[in-house]
Amino acid sequence: MFILDSTIWVEAFMDEITRKIKDFGVILRCIFDINKSKIDFFIKDEKIKSYDVNFECNKESVADDVINFVRLPRFDFYIFWYDLLNENSLLELFIGQIKGEITKIRYTKREKFSFLDGIDKTDLSEIFEISIKKYFESNKKTINGVSQEVGLMIKKQLLTDNFEAYSVDFDDFDLLVIKEEKYVSFFCIMDEEFIEYPVSNTELSILRRELIKKFELYNKLNRFNKNKITDNISKTIQIASLILTPINLFLLYCISKKIEWVVQIVDNRYIYYALGGILAFISIGVVVWVIIPAIYLARFNWKIKRKKLL
Repeated sequence: MFILDSTIWVEAFMDEITRKIKDFGVILRCIFDINKSKIDFFIKDEKIKSYDVNFECNKESVADDVINFVRLPRFDFYIFWYDLLNENSLLELFIGQIKGEITKIRYTKREKFSFLDGIDKTDLSEIFEISIKKYFESNKKTINGVSQEVGLMIKKQLLTDNFEAYSVDFDDFDLLVIKEEKYVSFFCIMDEEFIEYPVSNTELSILRRELIKKFELYNKLNRFNKNKITDNISKTIQIASLILTPINLFLLYCISKKIEWVVQIVDNRYIYYALGGILAFISIGVVVWVIIPAIYLARFNWKIKRKKLL
């Protein structure tokens, strides 16, 4: 068992963090208030930001104004001292928060359509570029590109520049529609600040519901195509045709030679009923299992029919 002096630990962290922040062109100093367990950041003599210091691994709060010096047993984002010293992209966001440029380092209230994970990139692009745009345009919403400033805000939240985005004007706020590598997500922004999506606005929930219906149909058709049901049925029909053809030739030959037992079979009307039933079943099967699914597969698109809002 050993005891670590947390004051020395925090002071070593402050020395290193101020040095790294200076590399970004920002000169500040910080003071550790041991009585309040806070680190205060100053530019010149003005205190601009304070952070609580946490050494408890069972800490419930993952607030953006707490610097954690222990790993927490959770998946939610939280500020960890080691990450700040080793991830420049995170440190850049931390600097932005200290300077008051952003209120949160990681915005956790974004809406994410993660159920789209796994679909082809072309389908994801169609959903992003066509389906969602037309969905909002059908409700007379204006679609705009995002400014450089807003694009930078998105980049700071996602910690990546691998995304595409546009905004939907909702009068009171703008809805940012973002295509990431595997799914589509949404942010709400008002006066160049991220806000929580208004619960009273049902647009996004309806869009999600309708897209899930489309996604289920997409998976169903994909399974049909993947299992090669059409090919298997076509092969079965071909085999049946190959079998029936020599049988027909044999019967014609026997009739021409007036072979009695064959003539009796051919003259039996129930044989024709049976053959007619088989042919009818095959024809209906072709329509139901081949033609109709093939038409659905060929005509499938991600267009969403707009329904009346609840």
